[in-house]
Amino acid sequence: MADFNNSSGLSPQGNNLFTESNGSGVPVVGNPGAGGNGTTLSGSLEVSNVGIAEEMVSQITAKAAFTANARVIRAADEMIGTLLDIKS
Repeated sequence: MADFNNSSGLSPQGNNLFTESNGSGVPVVGNPGAGGNGTTLSGSLEVSNVGIAEEMVSQITAKAAFTANARVIRAADEMIGTLLDIKS
């Protein structure tokens, strides 16, 4: 298992992957559970750090905002259509 003197200096590569950089320093390799290294558990799943309630509220809010924006655009389109009909 490897640790870095400055884990904040790791270079993000996407998909939750990071690589060594000048800011992170070189990896310090050691045994799991020793020297400040973490441990691994076989057969276990990573715990999600996503709050389901927060995500649902965000999705509902986004849907409501989208619907409101669509109504505003529809109303503006109708007003422009009415103005063009009056002008003709």
